[in-house]
Amino acid sequence: MRRVCKICGVPEDQHHTAEWREQPDGCVCDPLEWDVDAIPPACDEYQGDGKQNCTRCEHDKACHTARYARQ
Repeated sequence: MRRVCKICGVPEDQHHTAEWREQPDGCVCDPLEWDVDAIPPACDEYQGDGKQNCTRCEHDKACHTARYARQ
């Protein structure tokens, strides 16, 4: 009998063990762009031109907007 993952359908012998990355509430960044196990929260104020990530904390501008909406 073959076992397959009920979530993704990959056979057990081909399935990988999950490695988790913690993402703070309100963060909308692509978590695969970060090279850390726990993504730090967005800083207090977005620094940039609106098209790039924040020059201080490297989060998207939208992450800062979401952070302020929670406060």
